[in-house]
Amino acid sequence: MKKVLFLISFFFFGFCYSVFAAFHLLGSINASDVKQVAVSSFDNSKVYIISGNSFYEKINNVFVKRKNVVDDRMVKIVPDDIVYGTVFLATSRYVYRLSEKTEKIFSIQDDVEIFDIIKFEDMIYIATSQGLYAGIDGVFIFNKVTGLGDIDIYYLTRMDKSIFVGAGTGIYKIGDGKVERVFVIRDAGADGERVDKITFIYADNYNRCIWAGLTNGLMFSCDNGVTWEKFYSNGLNGVKINCIIGSDFEKNVLYLATERGFFRVDTERHIARQIFEGLPTNIINWVELTGDGRIFLATARGLFVNEYFTFSQSSKQLRLIRDSEVPIYEVQQAALKYNEIGPERINKWRKRLKYRAIFPNISVDFDKTITYDSGSDVYYTGPRDWGVSASWDLGDILWNTYEDDIDTRGRLNTQLRIDILDEVNRIYYERIRLRCEILNGDFTDEERFDRELRLQELTAVLDGYTGGSFSKKNRK
Repeated sequence: MKKVLFLISFFFFGFCYSVFAAFHLLGSINASDVKQVAVSSFDNSKVYIISGNSFYEKINNVFVKRKNVVDDRMVKIVPDDIVYGTVFLATSRYVYRLSEKTEKIFSIQDDVEIFDIIKFEDMIYIATSQGLYAGIDGVFIFNKVTGLGDIDIYYLTRMDKSIFVGAGTGIYKIGDGKVERVFVIRDAGADGERVDKITFIYADNYNRCIWAGLTNGLMFSCDNGVTWEKFYSNGLNGVKINCIIGSDFEKNVLYLATERGFFRVDTERHIARQIFEGLPTNIINWVELTGDGRIFLATARGLFVNEYFTFSQSSKQLRLIRDSEVPIYEVQQAALKYNEIGPERINKWRKRLKYRAIFPNISVDFDKTITYDSGSDVYYTGPRDWGVSASWDLGDILWNTYEDDIDTRGRLNTQLRIDILDEVNRIYYERIRLRCEILNGDFTDEERFDRELRLQELTAVLDGYTGGSFSKKNRK
């Protein structure tokens, strides 16, 4: 099949040619209509999918159905970006935390339905047909978010410290302790039919824009939801959008999964290009991009994969740049280890606290008796008594007051870990983009010196976060 050659804006300023080879079906899955695919940010080989009432995870290059999950319609997978090997799974009525064990952390009554879930820092948000629920990760006590009431909440995304909520009545922004509607969908006439419906929302944190897929097109806001514009491009009018995603490696580019195919959209030039090689269906339910240059499509005919950074012969150096870098997962782990902010530390404290109630409080006392004989006018000393006593507070078995201290330290530790990982991720990918720019750009000696100096600065910052292990591993 003929390959389609097109120009992508790969990094900030440099441009390089790319070839989209044909997608191919992953045949190790006993599922046809795949609704979503998700890839762990720690390990690109950890792939999860949902189809119908089934959840699958990739083990030894084979997708295995997880059996200890309730037989319920699957809704959303969210790999944990803090704890390795942990996944949050939402079904129509339950939310699970999956690791080596399966833990049900949220359930809803029969007449209410779950539509979406996201994890933001140490908070978990759950969108339902009767409002939005929020709870702290690890505590799993969920309360309804005030200010939204019992409206239908369908989609969730986040930008910076704000949560954007796609509801039946519009888009709401939650941040700075308040809830405000930033995009309105009105009723049409007496029949109460909506003029339009939101089909997906996505926060492009790289380009600082919020995108909303509607039944009649695509809207966007690049001022934090204050003003909205319609995105005009040939081929997207009237297309139902199921998923929107951007790449850390491309500026002004979005990928869309729609009911009429898979599209790559240049948002700067307003060009939407359908990519169809190897795809036997136009119904694309989800698109997922990975850090190692792969693209997964969840479709009505199964799961398909391709390498969206398959470089042409003239751009082999760009592949060498990507492959020569230390994997982001190793950099993250080195930063956590060097700064001693991994979750293992808090877990060790919790384990030690469980045994504290078993050990008693020990007290040692010494007594001596002095006797006076008035007849002989003599003082006698003795006997000398030693005593040891042990006491237990049985209440510590049920609740230890030190647990409050560990919970507080745990939340602070989690926040610090998130902040450091966010900064490490940002610097890591900026460094890759800068290397590509230096390789492909036509600069004066002064301009090239400035960029190479910035590259050394970014390397030094990563060394600072990792105790120098970033440069050591890069030199190997």
